[in-house]
Amino acid sequence: EGRITDRDITPPESALKDAVELLETAERPVIVVGHGARFEMDGIVDLAERFDCPVLTTFKAKGQIPDSHPLAG
Repeated sequence: EGRITDRDITPPESALKDAVELLETAERPVIVVGHGARFEMDGIVDLAERFDCPVLTTFKAKGQIPDSHPLAG
């Protein structure tokens, strides 16, 4: 397809577990989302709602979470 890298950028399971642990223990958690997460936004929004933490997006990911969502940062 003319791509240099694979589209799948799924992190290893251990990294996901580490991230959840950090969110559980953080005083003021935040999730930063880039364009690579565009196909997983439902899960990311669910995670943000579970931990009640804002979701910030990079410039290329702007609009991946609606600006009207209460956790959109």
